[in-house]
Amino acid sequence: MLYHLFYFFRHDVTGFNVVRYITFRTAVASLTALFLVLILGPWMIERLRRLQVGQYIREEGPQAHQTKAGTPTMGGLLVLTGIIVPTLLWADLTNRNVWILILSTVSFGAIGFTDDYLKVVKKRNLGLRARDKMALQVLVGLLVGAAVYWSSLAQPGQYSTRLIVPFFKTVMPDLSVFYALFAVMVLVGASNAVNLTDGLDGLAIGCTLIAAAAFTGLAYVSGHRVFSEYLDLLFLPRAGEVTIFCGAMVGASMGFLWWNCYPAQIFMGDVGSLSLGAALGTVAILIKHAVGDPAGGLVQADPEADLPHGPPAPPLRAHRVEGAADHHPLPDRGLHLRPVQPHDPEAEVRSPWSWRARTRWWSGWRGRAWRRRSSSSGGGRAWWPPTASRRRSFRRRW
Repeated sequence: MLYHLFYFFRHDVTGFNVVRYITFRTAVASLTALFLVLILGPWMIERLRRLQVGQYIREEGPQAHQTKAGTPTMGGLLVLTGIIVPTLLWADLTNRNVWILILSTVSFGAIGFTDDYLKVVKKRNLGLRARDKMALQVLVGLLVGAAVYWSSLAQPGQYSTRLIVPFFKTVMPDLSVFYALFAVMVLVGASNAVNLTDGLDGLAIGCTLIAAAAFTGLAYVSGHRVFSEYLDLLFLPRAGEVTIFCGAMVGASMGFLWWNCYPAQIFMGDVGSLSLGAALGTVAILIKHAVGDPAGGLVQADPEADLPHGPPAPPLRAHRVEGAADHHPLPDRGLHLRPVQPHDPEAEVRSPWSWRARTRWWSGWRGRAWRRRSSSSGGGRAWWPPTASRRRSFRRRW
């Protein structure tokens, strides 16, 4: 909206002409999303606490996760606000790609919101049934794929159903009507990949931040004629506006990471994970990089790894134990695992064979010798330098 307003007055106000540049609008959209999430974060957290929208922890999960019970969830609404509002403000709303991205993200967010609502508010442990959730995701994926296919038929020069295969510059298959089925696989896979990743504080949003940053560069290059020709990529004239959406996703992810890092004050829930995964998948579909979708590299969280911070467990080192072949886990080698003792810098001083111990002892002995020499009377032999017999005696004692 602000883009259209400033663009309309670009001839009257010289500074408004800067909105023509995608790089400027991407940076402004990213900053808008960042500050929007940071400002609305405390209000959202307090509001969810008053509504008692807390995270439900299953009893069969790790005991360390039970401390997270009651933490406000459904924070994905905050992320959605940080993505949609800057996109509406700074993107060209006459571009069809922008509306495909917005509708796909909001639709998957609605599926996740329904699931969270049933689990948290209605106290249904499983939320939406897996069959219903999958059916809704497939339906939205078909609509996105059909929209891209119809756009390619209406404007062949602006939209395409071809794919870019990584490492093969000349391989660009045209899926035509099967592009809708391909979109279903990408969207369902990406959304559930982020949903599976959302298991540790800051993990899913951190991975999304990295993937969105990569897509920001890819979208800009795909919509730039010179860069796309230089890199031998498929040039998509209408893909430049996707960069603004990706920039807003980067800013929203950075802002939400402030509230979601350990110890998490809010969780995104399915409303956030499904919508973020769908946003990444839709971007990959529109810029024809779905085969190398960075969302496919999201890691799955290990539920046992999210433990309260404390002193780290010492590493294990194998050592041989006599007669331990009957009860240790490595019976064929007779090995036992024991914790490695932490490094103690004073251990070298206490060891009589270390260089520091020897030099410290020699320095002390020499100092005592000098003190004895200065305090001795005029008669008698000086303690320093030591005679040959004393040096031999010293070596024997050492």
